[in-house]
Amino acid sequence: MSARIKQNRELTLLATLVAVTTLAWNGYVVHKNAVNRPATLEDKFVQIDALGCDFREIVDDLRAEQSTTYRSTGRNIFLMSASARRNSGSTTIGRFQIYDRPQPEPDPALDMVFFGYGALPANGPRQAFLKEKKSDNVHIVSEGSVLESHIRILHIGNEKIEFEDIYTGRRGSSVLEVPVT
Repeated sequence: MSARIKQNRELTLLATLVAVTTLAWNGYVVHKNAVNRPATLEDKFVQIDALGCDFREIVDDLRAEQSTTYRSTGRNIFLMSASARRNSGSTTIGRFQIYDRPQPEPDPALDMVFFGYGALPANGPRQAFLKEKKSDNVHIVSEGSVLESHIRILHIGNEKIEFEDIYTGRRGSSVLEVPVT
C-alpha cells in the first residue's frame, strides 16, 4: 500500500504543478495580448475643437514667418572679441559740420620673421621658414597653411611672403629678413 499512496501523492503533486503552470501561462499570454492589442479608431484620434480658431490669423502668422530674412550687421559672430562700435553721424563745431568716417582697419600683422624658403623635392611646393619674434620657435609652412588659427599663407615668393587674415579677409605681406645672430 505504501507504493500506492506514494504514487497518489506524486500524481496529486503533478496535477497541482500542471494546474499552476497552466494558470501562469494563461495569465502571461492574456496580459501580453491585452497590452499589445490593436488600437481602435477611438484610441487613435483625439477630437479637437477646430471651430473656435481663426484660420486667417494662423495663415497670416505663417506668411510673416516665411518672409523673415536675416540681415547681417557686419559683425563676425564667430569671433570672441567684442567689436568696436563706430558712431556714424556728424558733429557740429561752430558753423562747421564734421562727418565721422570709420577708420580703416590696420593691415594684418604677422608676429614672425620670414627668414628663408625652400622646396623639398626639387620641384615640390615652396616652404617658408618663419621664426617667432618673441621666442626661438621656427615654423615651416607652405602655401595654404594656417598660422595662429587666423593667418593663411597665400604665396611664398623670393623676397616676400603674402598672407591673409581669415577673420577680416585683409591681406598683408612680410619681407625676407636676415635674422640677427
